[in-house]
Amino acid sequence: MSKILIVDDENFIRDMMKDFLELEGYEFYEAENGKSAFKIINEKKDDISLIFLDYTLPDIKGKEFVKKMIDENIKIPVILTSGLSDNLDVSLEEKEVVKATLSKPFNLDNFLKIVKDIING
Repeated sequence: MSKILIVDDENFIRDMMKDFLELEGYEFYEAENGKSAFKIINEKKDDISLIFLDYTLPDIKGKEFVKKMIDENIKIPVILTSGLSDNLDVSLEEKEVVKATLSKPFNLDNFLKIVKDIING
């Protein structure tokens, strides 16, 4: 089964995503900051099919997170989310990793379609 890493500093968002993904049959890991997320990635990268990444974390911005993934050759696809839509411009290099962007609040059905499209390739 596909596992999704949920990276968001807001408990409410993580809980909502976990409940929704569980109903759809997905398993997940969760992290509240970039440091925890990279620890999970380094330990479980072969199990993770997708990363749901908040743009603004307490310890790292989404673009820095994505750059670190590219620098470390981590090829897990990312859905980048933000409450500020102007943060969601993605460069050509970042598109290697960032497969979709979503502005908060987002529609859960649209999110699920994006997840399925990315995971099913």
